[in-house]
Amino acid sequence: MKNAMLLVLASFLLFTARAQENISGIINAYAAVQSIDYCNNTLQVSTTNGFAEGDALILIQMQGAEIDVSNAASFGSITNLGQAGLYERAVITAVNGLEITLEKVLVNEYDTDGAVQIVSMPDYSSGAIVSNTLTARAWDGSTGGVLAFEASGLTLQAPIDVSGKGFRGGSSVLDYTGDCNFLDNFNAFAYPEASIRGAHKGEGISAIVSNLARGRGSQANGGGGGNDHNAGGGGGGNINAGGTGGQNNNPSFFGCDGQNPGQGGKAITGISAGRLFMGGGGGAGHGNNDGASDGGTGGGIVILRTTTITSNDFPIRANGLPAATSGGDGAGGGGGGGAIALLLANGDGDGLLLEALGGNGGDADDQVFDQCLRPGGGGGGGR
Repeated sequence: MKNAMLLVLASFLLFTARAQENISGIINAYAAVQSIDYCNNTLQVSTTNGFAEGDALILIQMQGAEIDVSNAASFGSITNLGQAGLYERAVITAVNGLEITLEKVLVNEYDTDGAVQIVSMPDYSSGAIVSNTLTARAWDGSTGGVLAFEASGLTLQAPIDVSGKGFRGGSSVLDYTGDCNFLDNFNAFAYPEASIRGAHKGEGISAIVSNLARGRGSQANGGGGGNDHNAGGGGGGNINAGGTGGQNNNPSFFGCDGQNPGQGGKAITGISAGRLFMGGGGGAGHGNNDGASDGGTGGGIVILRTTTITSNDFPIRANGLPAATSGGDGAGGGGGGGAIALLLANGDGDGLLLEALGGNGGDADDQVFDQCLRPGGGGGGGR
C-alpha cells in the first residue's frame, strides 16, 4: 500500500510539473532605457520592477528615423531608418538599483534618443494556454506596445490581440478661434502646435516636434492631419502606406473648402526580419465645431517563440484601430497595422490566423451642413 501511495504521489507531482500555465491580460513589464554601456553590458533604465536575474527580455528601439521636413509632398518621407525597429533578445545576469546587467554583448547599437525600451519576456517552459485575451500595455510615448513571451507549447482558447496598442493617432483637440476665408488655401505640410490651420499628425517611427506637429504632411508612417477647412486626416502606415484623407467641398461659392487632407503615413521600405515596427497613428480630422475625430491608433507588436501552436481557430491580431465618425467636421484616419514575429520550432504555422490590418478611416456625419463629407483615410497594413 505504501508503494502504491508513493507511485500515485509521484504521478501527481509529474503531472503538476508539466501542467500548462493559463495566461491572459498583460504579462509583460516595461522600462525605458536611458543609457547603454556597451563595454560592460549594462543598461540604465527608468524602473526595474518586473525584471530579475535570469529573466529574458526584448530590447527594442521604437523611433529614431529621420524624415524629409521640406514644405512639399515629400514631407514625412523616410530618409534614414537609423536604428528604428532594431531589436534583440537578451538575458539578465544582475539587477542593481536602476541598472541591469546583460549576459552577452549586444548585437545591435541603439540610440536612446529614439525611444528604446526593454520588455520582459516570460518563459513558460511547461507550455501555456491563452485562457482569455492576451495583450500588451498600450504605447505611451516611451514604453509599451509590445507583447513578448516564450513557451514550450501554446494553446489558444482566446485571441492574442495587440490591436490599437501601437503609435497614437493625432488628437482632434483644436481651439479654433479664428475663421476661414473662401479665398484662402491652407496647403502647408506642417504647422506649429499653436496654429489652427492644421490638425495633429499621427505618431510614427520619427518623433513629432512641436513646431511641425500639425498639418497634412505625414510623420514617417504616421498619418498627416487634415488642413483647414475640415479636411480628413490621413491613415497610418507600416510596410504599406496609409490612405489620403477626404477633401471638404463646400457647395457655396463663398464657403470654405478643405482641399488639403492629411497624407497617408509613408510605407516603410528596405526593412528586414531584424526590424519590427508598430503601426502608425492616423492623422486627426480638422475641425472648428468640436466635431472632428482623432486618428486611429496603430497596431502593436507580437514577439512569440514556441515549439508548436494549437490555435483552435483563435487569431493573433496586431490591427490598427478605426477612427471614430466625425460630426460636421473632418474625420481622423485609421491606424496602421502592426507586426507579428512568430518563431516556431516545429511546423510552419499552417492554419494560424494572423492579422495586421489597417483600421478604417472615420466616416463624416454632415449633420445639418449641406456639403460633401470629408472622411479620414484608411490605415495601411502591417506584417
